[in-house]
Amino acid sequence: MINQNNWDSCFYRNDQQAKIAFISFGAEPASNDNGFKELYFVSLTNFDRDEEYFQQTFSDLEDAMTSLNQKYSHWTFIDPENKTASGCGSCEAH
Repeated sequence: MINQNNWDSCFYRNDQQAKIAFISFGAEPASNDNGFKELYFVSLTNFDRDEEYFQQTFSDLEDAMTSLNQKYSHWTFIDPENKTASGCGSCEAH
Protein backbone atom coordinates (compact mmCIF):
# COMPACT_ATOMS: atom_id res chain seq x y z
CA MET A 1 0.00 0.00 0.00
CA ILE A 2 1.19 3.52 -0.78
CA ASN A 3 2.01 5.44 2.42
CA GLN A 4 4.05 8.36 3.82
CA ASN A 5 7.28 6.35 3.58
CA ASN A 6 7.02 5.10 0.00
CA TRP A 7 4.72 7.39 -2.02
CA ASP A 8 7.60 8.88 -4.01
CA SER A 9 9.07 5.56 -5.16
CA CYS A 10 6.32 2.91 -5.19
CA PHE A 11 3.44 2.51 -7.62
CA TYR A 12 0.71 0.16 -8.80
CA ARG A 13 1.00 -1.78 -12.07
CA ASN A 14 -1.55 -3.55 -14.24
CA ASP A 15 0.22 -5.87 -16.69
CA GLN A 16 -2.94 -6.73 -18.65
CA GLN A 17 -3.62 -3.06 -19.41
CA ALA A 18 0.09 -2.09 -19.55
CA LYS A 19 -0.58 0.82 -17.18
CA ILE A 20 0.86 2.17 -13.95
CA ALA A 21 -0.62 4.47 -11.30
CA PHE A 22 1.57 6.65 -9.08
CA ILE A 23 1.92 9.94 -7.18
CA SER A 24 4.23 12.70 -8.33
CA PHE A 25 5.06 16.06 -6.79
CA GLY A 26 4.87 19.56 -8.23
CA ALA A 27 4.03 23.16 -7.44
CA GLU A 28 2.19 26.19 -8.73
CA PRO A 29 2.74 29.91 -8.05
CA ALA A 30 1.04 31.22 -4.92
CA SER A 31 1.01 34.40 -2.89
CA ASN A 32 2.34 32.83 0.32
CA ASP A 33 5.71 33.10 2.07
CA ASN A 34 7.26 30.47 -0.22
CA GLY A 35 5.81 31.91 -3.42
CA PHE A 36 4.47 28.48 -4.40
CA LYS A 37 1.86 25.90 -3.44
CA GLU A 38 2.88 22.24 -3.23
CA LEU A 39 0.77 19.84 -5.29
CA TYR A 40 0.50 16.06 -5.54
CA PHE A 41 -0.60 14.38 -8.77
CA VAL A 42 -2.21 10.96 -8.99
CA SER A 43 -1.44 9.82 -12.52
CA LEU A 44 -2.32 6.87 -14.70
CA THR A 45 0.11 6.28 -17.58
CA ASN A 46 1.53 3.57 -19.80
CA PHE A 47 4.63 1.71 -18.59
CA ASP A 48 7.01 4.19 -20.24
CA ARG A 49 5.15 7.15 -18.68
CA ASP A 50 5.02 8.86 -22.07
CA GLU A 51 1.26 8.51 -22.53
CA GLU A 52 -0.97 9.88 -19.79
CA TYR A 53 -4.54 8.61 -19.45
CA PHE A 54 -5.62 10.37 -16.27
CA GLN A 55 -4.31 12.86 -13.73
CA GLN A 56 -5.91 14.30 -10.61
CA THR A 57 -4.38 17.12 -8.56
CA PHE A 58 -4.36 17.31 -4.77
CA SER A 59 -3.00 19.93 -2.39
CA ASP A 60 -2.68 17.35 0.39
CA LEU A 61 -0.53 14.20 0.23
CA GLU A 62 -2.93 12.24 2.45
CA ASP A 63 -5.78 12.89 0.03
CA ALA A 64 -3.62 11.83 -2.93
CA MET A 65 -2.58 8.60 -1.20
CA THR A 66 -6.17 7.81 -0.22
CA SER A 67 -7.37 8.32 -3.79
CA LEU A 68 -4.56 6.22 -5.30
CA ASN A 69 -5.02 3.37 -2.82
CA GLN A 70 -8.81 3.33 -3.23
CA LYS A 71 -8.66 3.22 -7.02
CA TYR A 72 -5.63 1.03 -7.71
CA SER A 73 -4.64 -1.07 -4.67
CA HIS A 74 -6.12 -4.17 -6.36
CA TRP A 75 -3.31 -3.85 -8.96
CA THR A 76 0.19 -5.23 -8.36
CA PHE A 77 2.12 -3.14 -5.83
CA ILE A 78 5.65 -2.33 -7.05
CA ASP A 79 8.46 -1.27 -4.74
CA PRO A 80 11.55 -0.57 -6.90
CA GLU A 81 13.73 -0.36 -3.79
CA ASN A 82 12.85 -3.95 -2.78
CA LYS A 83 15.71 -6.07 -4.09
CA THR A 84 14.41 -9.47 -3.00
CA ALA A 85 13.49 -10.42 -6.58
CA SER A 86 15.97 -11.56 -9.18
CA GLY A 87 16.20 -11.83 -12.94
CA CYS A 88 15.18 -9.38 -15.65
CA GLY A 89 13.30 -6.38 -14.39
CA SER A 90 15.14 -6.25 -11.08
CA CYS A 91 18.43 -4.67 -10.12
CA GLU A 92 19.44 -7.87 -8.33
CA ALA A 93 20.62 -9.51 -11.55
CA HIS A 94 23.10 -6.75 -12.40
